[in-house]
Amino acid sequence: MLKFVESFRASALQIGMPMFFHISGRGQAVSPSMGLKKTFLRRAKRLLLPFVISYVLLIPPWQYIDEEYDWQQPGSMHMKENPIRWLVGYWTTSEFLLKFDMAWLWFLPALYLITVFSTPLFLLAEQYNSSRTDVQRRYCVVAFALWGSLAVCLLLCSFSPNFAFFSLLGPLSAVVVAHVVPLPVPATAAVAGN
Repeated sequence: MLKFVESFRASALQIGMPMFFHISGRGQAVSPSMGLKKTFLRRAKRLLLPFVISYVLLIPPWQYIDEEYDWQQPGSMHMKENPIRWLVGYWTTSEFLLKFDMAWLWFLPALYLITVFSTPLFLLAEQYNSSRTDVQRRYCVVAFALWGSLAVCLLLCSFSPNFAFFSLLGPLSAVVVAHVVPLPVPATAAVAGN
């Protein structure tokens, strides 16, 4: 039975998480485009705020159960320490920072970072056919600065140069494709043009 549970968990992570990111990307694709600042603020409100609230409310009880559960402890709940005393110690000391663990909430900041890094590329691709070269330059500079800083961070975190290069290959190819392959005209622009 244990082997089945482990197999189910592995399958759920291998199928469920990519599907979740795919659905999130589809939602992003059909949403109306906004500027950088508005996108970052809106995504922070939708992704980072729920992460912070969930982290504050859900992670401490999970850590308490993980650390304090003991079969050898007498009592019905088998806990080594009183939950109220443990939570007070958790919140009033530096344990809150020392025991930082995103646990199952990791995908919320990951989606936000993906949005932060990909939005300049989307905006650059959407603005390519426009006559406003100043907007194109601004999005291009922001996109290359973000992705360049990601490459530097990867190298500083002891990832190989090959890994850093291939991490940037996808976004760089998206910029090239945006300049070579024209994007379809949005339906609202096509209706306004007629």
